[in-house]
Amino acid sequence: TLLSRLLTSRISFQVTRQPEIPVEPVHLGRGISVAAGVLLGLLVAILLLVLGLPRHRSPEK
Repeated sequence: TLLSRLLTSRISFQVTRQPEIPVEPVHLGRGISVAAGVLLGLLVAILLLVLGLPRHRSPEK
């Protein structure tokens, strides 16, 4: 398919390029995988809060 051919050509281009030092920092928020990771982390955090985890132990005397 067209998508697989485009992906293959992009991968081969990245593999054959000369290494470069980045001139600016990597920005978060680019790409659907970053958004999916943020959403998944948020859902896990909300689930843990709803379940009451972590439970605090009362100090023993």
